[in-house]
Amino acid sequence: MSSDTLIIGGGAAGLSAGLTLAQGGRSVVIVDRGDAPGGQTSKWCCLATDRCQRCGLCLLHDVQAGVGSTDSIRRITADVTGVTGTRGAFRATLEATASGGEVDATLEADTVILATGFEPFDPRQGRPMGYGELDGVVTTVDVNLALRDDDLSLLPFGGGETKRLAFLQCIGSRDPEAGRGYCSQVCCQGSLRAARALLHRHPDWEITVFFMDLQIYGKTARSRFADLAPKLRFVQGVPAEVQLAEDGGLRLAFQDHLGNMTAESFDGVVLAVGMVPSPGADVLAESVGVSRTIGGFLDGDSAPDGVYVAGTCAGPNFIEASLLSGQNAAGLLLEQGANPCTRRAAVIGRGDEGNVAAEALAAAGVPVTLVQLDRAAPGPQGTGVDLVLADSVASVDGQLGEFRLQLTDGPAKIQVEADALILAPGLALTADPAPALASLPHQSMTDFAASLEGDAHKGDAHKGDAQEGDAPPQRVALHLDPTGPAWRPTAAAALDTATRAVIEKQSEVTVVFEHMALAGLHGQQRYDDARRAGVRFLRQSTSPTQAPGVEAALLLTDAAAPEIPLRLRVDMVAVTDHPGADDTLSTLAQRCSVGLDREGLAQRGNVRLFPMHTERPGIWVLGNARQEAGSPTVRAEATSVAAQVHAQLTDDLRFSREAPAQIDRAHCVHCLTCVRVCPHFAITPRPESTPLVSATACEQCGACVAACPGSAITLTPEAIPTPGVDDGQTVLFACKNSGVPALGGTKLPKDATVVEMACGGAVSELDMLRAFQAGARRVILLSCHAESCAHGDNHLHCTERAQILADTAQRVGLPAGAFEHWTVAPAEGSRVAHDLAVSPLKGGA
Repeated sequence: MSSDTLIIGGGAAGLSAGLTLAQGGRSVVIVDRGDAPGGQTSKWCCLATDRCQRCGLCLLHDVQAGVGSTDSIRRITADVTGVTGTRGAFRATLEATASGGEVDATLEADTVILATGFEPFDPRQGRPMGYGELDGVVTTVDVNLALRDDDLSLLPFGGGETKRLAFLQCIGSRDPEAGRGYCSQVCCQGSLRAARALLHRHPDWEITVFFMDLQIYGKTARSRFADLAPKLRFVQGVPAEVQLAEDGGLRLAFQDHLGNMTAESFDGVVLAVGMVPSPGADVLAESVGVSRTIGGFLDGDSAPDGVYVAGTCAGPNFIEASLLSGQNAAGLLLEQGANPCTRRAAVIGRGDEGNVAAEALAAAGVPVTLVQLDRAAPGPQGTGVDLVLADSVASVDGQLGEFRLQLTDGPAKIQVEADALILAPGLALTADPAPALASLPHQSMTDFAASLEGDAHKGDAHKGDAQEGDAPPQRVALHLDPTGPAWRPTAAAALDTATRAVIEKQSEVTVVFEHMALAGLHGQQRYDDARRAGVRFLRQSTSPTQAPGVEAALLLTDAAAPEIPLRLRVDMVAVTDHPGADDTLSTLAQRCSVGLDREGLAQRGNVRLFPMHTERPGIWVLGNARQEAGSPTVRAEATSVAAQVHAQLTDDLRFSREAPAQIDRAHCVHCLTCVRVCPHFAITPRPESTPLVSATACEQCGACVAACPGSAITLTPEAIPTPGVDDGQTVLFACKNSGVPALGGTKLPKDATVVEMACGGAVSELDMLRAFQAGARRVILLSCHAESCAHGDNHLHCTERAQILADTAQRVGLPAGAFEHWTVAPAEGSRVAHDLAVSPLKGGA
């Protein structure tokens, strides 16, 4: 048997790579030892509470559904014991697993993607943390399984009475002596999501988080942490062991906020276990010719031609990042022999990120126009990119397949037309010090790094900026997070700069920080290397101020001894770059009708816009304008976007179909409700005529159908199936993106019937009332959690209509519980089954 591509591993990255390749016209075989697709990730649960927490699990469900419905992907349950050959002629040897049945002994493929995944660290292998010995000690995996099954009784402390829990971070991570000198990236936010889910069920529980450094990064992570933080207690430092207390609880000894050793008893301890490579990955990597790196993970840079590495086998990461990694590997593969695209894309860039995006599109065979808003930026490398310099973007009109950009270049006006649009404007960074340090000599970390090259910029001597030709200052305080958690790329650059200053210039560098941001698999190693080089680190317990009476010194306290004030004499304070107000980004987002998230970054926080989609079809956003991203991440995002743009612009069916939403002129009252409610900007008003629906931009969500007061809009096919209802039945109107997959693994009551919807927001009050009229005893609407609706604000319309119907049901005398609205996620089948069982109709028939 042969195929274009063999993917070894059927987890998030493997499935994502397979689906991207299939959309690019390639045949794929996915070989996985697991019985069901999804790998380790499929065992975890959705951690949404009343709203989405961006765990990313619903995205995996989407990919699983896509893979299952694609004929060009074949999945085999087997072990791959070795791979030989070169690009165009790889041969893999397979062994059957106990549950997989017979398989062919060999499989041939042109290319190979290694996506062998990870396993959770087994805490019985590390320090004496009591797992498997002390009742009440569990792991984050155990908590997720209990939440997945909606049964906290599976946990030894799962009773409803008030509990005191402790989450212990970095179990199995950041331990160089044990060969795990890396941060597992996901543990901090995974623990915080789990803690939020537990508090949602038991608000009176008391939860303490013991940590080394909180890794709070990614889309909307800081704002979500700010919401949760007041409900938790945080203690710097992780206890070395868990002991049995005299009262039968679990005893933890630790240093309190005053630096004194103390001990407390808890009802339960949750160990936040890190990630380790899957067993057998090293043998497979050796046969292919891929080196191993820190902790035994695979070094993708060492892969031979025709072999790609994707997902957590290359290092720990989140579900979203694993899916993106799979898309990136597929995009790199598709660049080889990419089919030319006749439609054109435009990139609006500002600096290097625009160049990277344009180059990736050209490599994927998409003609591209780069609108460069930074004249000082070097031009894109290679061929296939038309460069247009402009001062600003005045307007962006049109839809997928017909965008029109109006640009200004001084007094000149320029028009650019494109079928798709990618926003890559980067983000304005600032290096302003904390106000309390503003009078000290200070400099941006970027300028400090330049001074090490002998290329310091002239600046304001009063502020202590380096003068051209000056030697670097000898005593430097590098303030890592002056305005909040540092961005990982700038933190990594700061550590590299501090190390160079100590080694090359013999400077005395002290890094002042609250939380050390560790970027990627090598983040901990970078931190350790800086310490070994002689960089000093001072973990602040209070924000530094200028020491009174001392010309140039910081006054602060160390977290290790917070009762002792410290004076740190300096010649200069170097301030790391951090995001600042960015008028260019906000203006560009407004021109493109692209929403901003809670932190002012382009692309709203809705997880369904992953990876780089916006609510407007045909417009993508990537790089630091979307969320913090180092250069490797920007390149990966660009490659992923290029593959998606190529697939969409070569989708002839989309460009030749009639508009899925049809407006009947005879019934249209020209109220423009459809224009206002369309979440995808697919409907354009026309003077003295019915609005125009874009065939390419319409996502067939049905929002306009449900909202139209004149019932003038229909979908082809219909968005609202007519339910076949028998007297006394329960009718479940279920969104296909959330309710339908949640119900898929649920045993429904015998009297239940499911009506599949394109979106929960496609259901009108009349649709649900008609179900009652047809004899339904009960109607339940299942829609997405807030910020996880695939169609923007449709969940809000759904909620509004549900409230109207609930009020109507009460007024007409329907019994309590005759109508209910539940928000669910695809992985919440257990909760739905439980709620159906314990939430019967109240008040009789």
